[in-house]
Amino acid sequence: MKLNIDKYIAAGYSGIWISSLEPDATYLTIQKEVNILKQRTEMNLFKWTITQDWGQGNDPPLMVFDKPPASENAVCVLQYFHYFVNNPEICQRLLDAVNRGKIQGIHWVVLAPHEKVPAELEKYFLVLEDQPPSVDELYKIAYDFNAQERLGHTPEELMTVAEAAKGLGSNEAENAFAFSIAEKRKLDVELIKQLKVSSLKKHESIEIVCPTQGFESLGGLKAIKDFCLKSLMAMTSQKKAKPRGVILLGVPGTGKSALAKALSYETKIPLLNLNLGGLYGSLVGQTESNVRRALRIADAAAPCILFIDEIEKYVAGLASSGKTDSGVTSRLIGTMLSWMNDHESEVYLIATCNDFQKLPPEFSRAERFDAIFFFDIPSPEEKEVIWDIYLDYYEIEDRNRPNDSGWTGAEIKSCCRLANLLDISLEEAAAYVTPVARYADIGELRKWATNRCLSASYPGIFVGEKPPAKLSKRKIHSADN
Repeated sequence: MKLNIDKYIAAGYSGIWISSLEPDATYLTIQKEVNILKQRTEMNLFKWTITQDWGQGNDPPLMVFDKPPASENAVCVLQYFHYFVNNPEICQRLLDAVNRGKIQGIHWVVLAPHEKVPAELEKYFLVLEDQPPSVDELYKIAYDFNAQERLGHTPEELMTVAEAAKGLGSNEAENAFAFSIAEKRKLDVELIKQLKVSSLKKHESIEIVCPTQGFESLGGLKAIKDFCLKSLMAMTSQKKAKPRGVILLGVPGTGKSALAKALSYETKIPLLNLNLGGLYGSLVGQTESNVRRALRIADAAAPCILFIDEIEKYVAGLASSGKTDSGVTSRLIGTMLSWMNDHESEVYLIATCNDFQKLPPEFSRAERFDAIFFFDIPSPEEKEVIWDIYLDYYEIEDRNRPNDSGWTGAEIKSCCRLANLLDISLEEAAAYVTPVARYADIGELRKWATNRCLSASYPGIFVGEKPPAKLSKRKIHSADN
């Protein structure tokens, strides 16, 4: 982690607000960077917490500024002081201290778990955000464990460990390494990855998905499989051009979500599920802070696949956001769009969409996604493959398939599962299946996608209900295996 706080102090900032979920690790960074200043000028560092003050007695927050630890040339860190700044008198005293600090050379640093500065202090504080430790910093932590425990790991093995721990904070990484040593007597990459999954469960909006099946469980969809595989191979290569991701538009139940999971399984690249609904907060500015933190986690965990399911549900109110939610949705999506444009990390974004009418045009602009793929009702040849997959999976000997006109892959799976569950024939199980084609306006969806989207099943532009050339069963099987 690097804050460059030494440069901001040298520039004369007397009020600095740092958003950090690991205050102890952040304080160590501040300590190192203030020591850089000591090479040029005398600068002392002091720390206050609610249980440990400047060393002059256990004074309450209101008295913090009555007994400053130094009269000049000092960095005063107030850990989790955000609890108290809503008190008018404490807020005013902090403001007065910051104004005096410009003259005295005293710099007040507030460590808080969020970046929302009270309105009264906004113009007086520079806001910084901590970043998860880099791979090099995680390598240093792993190196120290390796030396202390005499584990005998090579530098190459330690770098693999550091890569596996990407996305963890310093304390979380230390705990994961210590547990791995206690459990395995070594820094075990797989165990560290499992602990990272457990750690990310603390974040309500983002979680790691662990797929158990690859392309063999997904019939057809040759074009999208080939495209995404090539894109992810390029992402982890040394090529200058990096992929951005894809939008998967189409009929519900045609394999959009399953494609993301199978792709993660095939490439061994972690799949992070981002729940945009979980980013909304009740406090002013909390939603924007949450989305930035979630995207920082994704950046830190790169290379990874970031998955957003049914994105249209979250962006549908974008046009009226200013009237309905004080612009919260607009700012959330704006933050997302800016990140999609500017991020340089190896994060491959996959977003699914069932209703094109609710998808704002900003999302289909060039350079935000690599392409939009349309998932249609499977062709007869694709359905043959899908039937074979689920008949084998559910061990169904009855091969007399019912009329599957308009069925999706999910409906074929449902029919096979019910036949196995209820011990009935496929024809009887079909009576319990309601195809999405009966109630969804697939015709309008196809009409919109024609000449606008790429086909998920065959190479090139989607040209309507019928593919440009008949696909053989053998070709589809070759895509699955």
